[in-house]
Amino acid sequence: MKRWQLTLVLLAAFLAGAASGAAGIGLVVQARFRAAVAGGSVFPRQLIMSRLTSRLDLDSATQARIAPILDEASAEVGRLRQENAPRLAAIIDRAVARMQEELSPAQAETLAEMVARLRPRLAPGQTRGP
Repeated sequence: MKRWQLTLVLLAAFLAGAASGAAGIGLVVQARFRAAVAGGSVFPRQLIMSRLTSRLDLDSATQARIAPILDEASAEVGRLRQENAPRLAAIIDRAVARMQEELSPAQAETLAEMVARLRPRLAPGQTRGP
């Protein structure tokens, strides 16, 4: 094999590795985002406690005092999210309707399908269409 061929093969292998790594990271980030938004925790208490513990070097006594504060904040965020779900759905509905006016019928249908798939994650408890 000539030197330029070897270089080309190595470059192709490098690019394939970079592409698969980027795709893998993209899938992980997307999965974590979906988990956070999809009826799960918008306020990831465990993650926050873990980061506070490691970055602030919290001892177990301090963790025990902070835990109820995080629990209370998590409950408040959950209530706020539920209270604002109808407003969020209305904003999305208006935006989708305006976008559909600018799209071809096929594009508008695809957008409606996209919104239908995303709606449960964006506004829990909302079943209205766009």
